Amino acid sequence: MLFGLMSFWGELLWFESLGQTQRFGTAVLARLLTVAVAAAFSAAIVFVLTLPIPKTPPFARTWPQSVAVAVGGVWGWSNWDTLLKWWYAVPTDLRDPIFGWSTGFYLFGLPLLDSVVGLCIVLALITITAAAVWAYAPREMERASTRQIEVRFTRKYEDYRPVYFALGVFALALAAAQSLAVFHLIYSSHGVVTGPGWTDVHVRVPALIVLAITTAAMGVLLFVRPVTARLHRRLAGEALHGPAPGLRPFAVPAAIVAIVWGLSALVVPALV
Repeated sequence: MLFGLMSFWGELLWFESLGQTQRFGTAVLARLLTVAVAAAFSAAIVFVLTLPIPKTPPFARTWPQSVAVAVGGVWGWSNWDTLLKWWYAVPTDLRDPIFGWSTGFYLFGLPLLDSVVGLCIVLALITITAAAVWAYAPREMERASTRQIEVRFTRKYEDYRPVYFALGVFALALAAAQSLAVFHLIYSSHGVVTGPGWTDVHVRVPALIVLAITTAAMGVLLFVRPVTARLHRRLAGEALHGPAPGLRPFAVPAAIVAIVWGLSALVVPALV
């Protein structure tokens, strides 16, 4: 806090010495507005994503939104200038030779999209954590006859459905990141010189597109109730009838999504 105040005061004095105090106030206001909008946007996204989680107990849905507000605020504080560069972007007529996109997209649009997709991935991870905590937290049941509280660990499909929904959202966010990775091949450094080479255009681009489509399709399937119900029956087996909830209904879909992400992050860049 002390170092932050010292940095703020030093920048204010520097702008005053140049006669640009109003410009400094504009920059501070822009950063604060970006923080507020990003925090509200993150809270709204997590609120929508956690709707499949039951309202009781209320804490199961409120703590993810609180974390999302903090994450969104940090994102806004760190990316306010990226947002302003996109907002005041200057159009260019020069286009890249591979996809035909304007260079303005790579200078102003792509950095913002990368940052927004990264934020969405973090928000999806928050949702997955909230759904997993709900699915595996012990339930309290009250016996009508003795008024005693007993803890129930057995699980039904409805308890796991928020987990599948959250994994589907995470898969869609990864698909968006894989789609943007295609454009980053314009800056490829895999060859002798910087820029897309033959392997980038004819191998890595198709591989990333196929992975993005596969990941998006997998995410959409995790939204479909009959599909996740059948998957749940196959994965749960007898685990839900024991003294503790089974991990397979959560671990197997999560592992599949992680493997697809690993292919795009590790295998595709290594293709020769």
